[in-house]
Amino acid sequence: VIDSLTPDQMKAIAQEVCNIFVKLSDLPTNGKFGWVDGTNSKLVDSWFDVMQKMYDEIVKRNDKTGVVGPEFLNLFASALNIHKEYFKKVSSRYVYDDISSKNVIIKDGKFNGLVDLDQIMYGDFLEPIGRIKASWYGTEHGKVYADAVIEFLKLNEEQKQMVTVYALLNRINWLSEIGIQF
Repeated sequence: VIDSLTPDQMKAIAQEVCNIFVKLSDLPTNGKFGWVDGTNSKLVDSWFDVMQKMYDEIVKRNDKTGVVGPEFLNLFASALNIHKEYFKKVSSRYVYDDISSKNVIIKDGKFNGLVDLDQIMYGDFLEPIGRIKASWYGTEHGKVYADAVIEFLKLNEEQKQMVTVYALLNRINWLSEIGIQF
């Protein structure tokens, strides 16, 4: 439906999504990091540990499929290394991480709700913004929507850079899923 929305409609939807980020940010975490889904979630001590686990999973998938390839594995490893100190400093925040476009319900051009609420994340609230950017990367509609989210949240330059890093890391992660049976 994104192609049928006007820029003003997309910005209004982005505002609603940002309101969700803001409301959830006040909820407490246990200080750990990772995904919580009501089961015995294996949380870790730092956001860097989460990102390292993501990389390890991508490598494991790539060993089976070869889809990702060494260039993207090296790119992910390089991003981990370059942003290691940032990842280690991230505070544990309560985040609905899967708020990218596929889980936002639109009715008559307006935000109407969310789906896929089976888990939340304790981690960096910029990561799901990176997913939003990654979901529609390269399209004008996606740029309008992602830019509106960034603008409404008043992200600074470092935060904007990290959104782009997360967009790249998510695209590599999604690529690693090709050919993997879950």
